[in-house]
This record gives sequence, structure tokens and C-alpha cells, in this order.
Amino acid sequence: MLIVFIALLNGSIQNVLVSCHEILIDTCLLALDKHWHPRCFTCNCCHRPLPNGEYYLVDDKPYDLDCHWEKRLDKRTQIAKERQQHYGGEY
Repeated sequence: MLIVFIALLNGSIQNVLVSCHEILIDTCLLALDKHWHPRCFTCNCCHRPLPNGEYYLVDDKPYDLDCHWEKRLDKRTQIAKERQQHYGGEY
């Protein structure tokens, strides 16, 4: 996400976040090398805003704590199934 400076007709300059196309007036979060409105920085799974901008990465995507553990468990289960299919038997 990039911050773009737009010159308005009245001569002032505003910051606009490219992803949501809204003017950045308030505080923003800097996460994943991008600027976010706090309400726009959401969990990749449940899509709720991430409290205080705290997040956990899985596959380079932000998750809240609960979704993070769910996603990691899903990944471990998938890896175990793939190993079982590849090597046969319990793994």
C-alpha cells in the first residue's frame, strides 16, 4: 500500500491510502511495509481489525491470535497428511 499525495483544488495536499482510496487524516499503522487505517488492517481469516495493530504472520499474511493458531494447526494437519501419503502409515 502506498501513500499518495494529492493536490486538492483549494491548494492543500492530502495523504490518500491507495488500497482504500481514503484520505489519511488520523493515526495510521505501519505494518508489512505499508500504511494502514487501524480499521483497514484486518485479520486475513476473520477480517476483524487487528487490536492495537498486533498480528501474527502465516504465509506472509496477518492474523489475530486465535486465527493464527487455527491456521497453523491447519497447516500442520495438511503437512502430516502429505507425509502420510508420501511415506505411508502413521507419521
